[in-house]
Amino acid sequence: QRCGHRFCTNCIDRNVRRSGQFSCPECGTQVRKSTLDARLMDDIEVERDASARRRVTAVFYKPKNEFSDTLKYNAHLEMMEDLIFRLARGGDEAKEVEKQLNEYYSKHQ
Repeated sequence: QRCGHRFCTNCIDRNVRRSGQFSCPECGTQVRKSTLDARLMDDIEVERDASARRRVTAVFYKPKNEFSDTLKYNAHLEMMEDLIFRLARGGDEAKEVEKQLNEYYSKHQ
């Protein structure tokens, strides 16, 4: 399992040499050298954001002409951005967003 947190090379070498694995200090996930991702954290975050954006847009997208005024349209876009942010962050917030997406999709398909 990968947690996506960033580690310095010295910490990885020291901890992996000692026991072959270590607990992520951020989330407690067991980290092994074989599960570490060489991509930059920025790349991973961009991929998470893009994935969340595709998921939310697939369910909640509405064109501007479906709103009675710009204020309502902008509020809808803000709601979508909030869901994207929460989904991309992961954890319990992401689970709640997934639940919302599934419920909305079931009612509106």
